[in-house]
Amino acid sequence: QRGHTLMPDEDYPSEVLRTHFRWRGREGVHYNLHLASFGMDKPWNDGVPFYSLSGGLGYLRQYRDAVRRRGRHVEAIRSLVDAETLPVLISGDFNATPYTWSFRQLRQSRTDAFRTRGRGWGGTYRADLPFVRIDFVLAAPAWEIVRAEVPSLFLSDHKPLLVRLRWADAQEGAEEPAE
Repeated sequence: QRGHTLMPDEDYPSEVLRTHFRWRGREGVHYNLHLASFGMDKPWNDGVPFYSLSGGLGYLRQYRDAVRRRGRHVEAIRSLVDAETLPVLISGDFNATPYTWSFRQLRQSRTDAFRTRGRGWGGTYRADLPFVRIDFVLAAPAWEIVRAEVPSLFLSDHKPLLVRLRWADAQEGAEEPAE
């Protein structure tokens, strides 16, 4: 394993953990990441109505800055991932939905596990009211997604995403899927 600090000179650097592994006689690389969030201050926690322009302007600046920072981090991660010669899995807290530039840049030709094999809404944030899906597992074509689920567990402010994988060319039932 090797950790990479993305943009260490920033006030809010992000980390990505690269793990080279061998499973069932084959090698792959896993990148676990936590991209920049919008910060600890949330308008809904501070009692600022969503329609309040004067009260919400500071939050809009905070969100704009986070999106820009996340974009720089995604570009750094892409340069790491694009240099890989082994099949890549990317997982973690993207702090972005599947409809964003950040997500699309990381997905590329990889499969979104929940979208492919999950059921239901799949919201992972917030655990008490999981409205949005911002936690993902993206798998290279070398992997087959067997199952994906978001169980009703309250371990943090996110719900967990559990994914079962197997090598795409494995015979049905020939090997136990990885979790």
